[in-house]
Amino acid sequence: MRADPVNRIIGKLIDVLLFLFFTQIFTPYGTAAGLIYLAVCDGFPGGRSLGKFLTRTRVVDASTGEPCSFRASVLRNIPVVVVFLFYIIPFVGWVLFLTVGVLIFMAEVFFVFRDEKGQRIGDTMANTVVVGVSHE
Repeated sequence: MRADPVNRIIGKLIDVLLFLFFTQIFTPYGTAAGLIYLAVCDGFPGGRSLGKFLTRTRVVDASTGEPCSFRASVLRNIPVVVVFLFYIIPFVGWVLFLTVGVLIFMAEVFFVFRDEKGQRIGDTMANTVVVGVSHE
């Protein structure tokens, strides 16, 4: 069952808040830890990051239905990680974050709502889909 797009966005926001937490609390290595988390989080057991766990969604392979692997998680999260790499570049990073980054996020959200399977660009790259979890 395709996951509710709003739940997907809330789940990703929770993961982004965790990234921001890492960057502020665990200096000077928190940014690297946060980026690693954003890249691999959907490969955690059951294909569930903390955000997906809290929103009762998970990432699965579109062909097999198996939970997302760490490799697929990195592939599907490349667009997100790229945007937050802008975040850490001094001076021009904020300009890139607020221009190119916003455009990438808008494209990702557009596909979550408009694609038949709810696949965003990252999902297409990794051959994954996000599904709802009916029970815990």
